[in-house]
Amino acid sequence: MLRGVNRAEDETDDEVLAELTREGENRLASEQRARQERHARDSRWRTFMVAIMFLSQVFVELGRRGLQCLQRNVPRYIAFIDRWLVQSIRVSVYPRKKMGTLRVLLALGLAFALPYIVLTIGRMRFPAGRGAKVSAGELDEEKIRSRIIVDRVDTTVPGRRQMFLREGDDGLKLDQTQLRCENTVQGVKILTDSMGYVCTRSQLDKVKPGCCNETDASLPRIKQYTCDQCDTNPPHCCDVFEHCVSCCMHPLNSGIRRDFLTHADPDHPVYSDPAEITVFQYCQYRCRTSSASVQHQNSYRSHRSFCYGIHRPLKVLPTVNSDGLHDEWSGASREGARDHLVPATQLELDPYYRAYELPD
Repeated sequence: MLRGVNRAEDETDDEVLAELTREGENRLASEQRARQERHARDSRWRTFMVAIMFLSQVFVELGRRGLQCLQRNVPRYIAFIDRWLVQSIRVSVYPRKKMGTLRVLLALGLAFALPYIVLTIGRMRFPAGRGAKVSAGELDEEKIRSRIIVDRVDTTVPGRRQMFLREGDDGLKLDQTQLRCENTVQGVKILTDSMGYVCTRSQLDKVKPGCCNETDASLPRIKQYTCDQCDTNPPHCCDVFEHCVSCCMHPLNSGIRRDFLTHADPDHPVYSDPAEITVFQYCQYRCRTSSASVQHQNSYRSHRSFCYGIHRPLKVLPTVNSDGLHDEWSGASREGARDHLVPATQLELDPYYRAYELPD
C-alpha cells in the first residue's frame, strides 16, 4: 500500500516538474523574441541613420562641386557680358564698325516677324472685305446682297434695311454637333446643349462630350426645343435660362431671331456680325439677363427675366428682388404660361432693338 502511495506522489511530482519546465521554456522563448525585436528595431534605426548620413554627404559634395563650378564660370560670364557691352557701345559710337552677331539676330527676327505680319494682315477684316481686291465690274448689286446680313447705314425705311438680309434665314451659322457639343455650363442642375436638348448633368452623353444623351430614358425626360416655361407670345420670356436657350433655338423661332438681327444695333459687339456666331451662341447670349431685365439695380421686372424676343420682360410687380426673399416674389413665380396676347401698350422694346418708322 505504501508502495502505491509513493508511486502516486512520484507521478504528481513528475507532472509539476513538466509544467515548470514548459513555463521556463515559454519564458525563455518570449525573452528571446523580445531581444530579437529590440535588435531588429535597433538595426532599422542604424540603417536609417546611415542613410541620412550618406545623403547628407551627397548633398555636401553636390554643393561643393556647384560652388566650384560657379567659381570657374562666373568670371567667364562676367567677362562675356563686359565684352558684349563694350562692343555694343562701340557699334553705337562707330556705326560703320561691323558686328556680325547683332546683324544676324536682327535678320532672324525680321525673317520670323514678316511672314506673321503678312498672314495677319491677310486675315484682318476691313469694311470693304477681307483684303481681297475686287474690280468695279464685280461689285454688282446681286453679289453684294448675298453677303451682307445687316445694313450698317441707318435709314428710316424698314424695307431698305431688310432687303440686305439673306432671304428666309437669320444669317447665323449652324452648330457643328457631329463629334461634340457646346452647352450652358453654368447650370447647377440642368443644361442645354448646342442641339437644343435640355437635360441634367447625369444625362450627358459619354461618347459625345457636352451633348445630352438622347437615348437616356431616365427622369426627367430629355426634351429638344422645350418652351414649357416660356411665353410663346410676346414678350417671349422664360423662367429658366436653359429653357430660354432651348426655346430660342427652335426652328419656328428663326423669324424672331431674324427680326431682332434686322433691327439690332450695328455697333453691338455680338449682334453687329451674326455671320460669325452660331444659333446656340446667339441664343445663349440673347437669353442672359441684362439692363433690360431689371428696373432697380438688383430688382428684376418679372420672374421671367430670360428673354429671346425683341421685347423686355413685362413689369409685373413693383419690386422683384434677385435674392428671392421679397414677399411678392411668390406671386411672380405663379405667373403661369400666357396663352393670351399681351396688349402692345404693355410691351417695351429691347434697348438694342431699333424700330424704324415709315416716312410721311
